[in-house]
Amino acid sequence: MFDCRGKGRQVPAVHRSEEETMGTGDRFENKADEVKGQAKQGLGDVTDNDRLKNEGRADEAKAGIKDKVEDVKDAAKDIFGGNKNT
Repeated sequence: MFDCRGKGRQVPAVHRSEEETMGTGDRFENKADEVKGQAKQGLGDVTDNDRLKNEGRADEAKAGIKDKVEDVKDAAKDIFGGNKNT
């Protein structure tokens, strides 16, 4: 419990496991990398800049790989129950 705005009211704290928070954050970051890569590729196409196009492709590939790693982690949680201590 924590004090809500100093008024003496108690509000139950919401606890999320670190794994839930990290998984969602990682997926959001991966999507951001993908969009960044698409933007770089588009800008590279418009400006005929091969370096920028290649950076964009690399960013998208990196995001795709990281997303697949998250899929594997999720599958492992399903199989092993998500408890690292057992």
